[in-house]
Amino acid sequence: MKATRMSQIDTLVTARDSGQRDCWEHYRAASSTPYVDGIRTPYLAINSMDDPVTRYEGIPQAKFRSNPCIALALLRHGGHLGFFCGLKPKIWYLTPVT
Repeated sequence: MKATRMSQIDTLVTARDSGQRDCWEHYRAASSTPYVDGIRTPYLAINSMDDPVTRYEGIPQAKFRSNPCIALALLRHGGHLGFFCGLKPKIWYLTPVT
């Protein structure tokens, strides 16, 4: 396998393993977008704009703006699951919400 894009890996491995036909079917099935309108508990979503997996262009920003129960924090940097800081890496986002 000589994949050059994450979508190729997702089609060849992830989608097949999940019983889906391709990466696009997998992405639709894994998306939380259909549930955003129904959130009624205060919810903070954090995403970085340089996340190579969950691209900010795919975030349903209009849904976030229209639901008063949720807030979206888009940060310039952080990557995917990369919200760590310090020499002994700590997850910084736990501090503001605890």
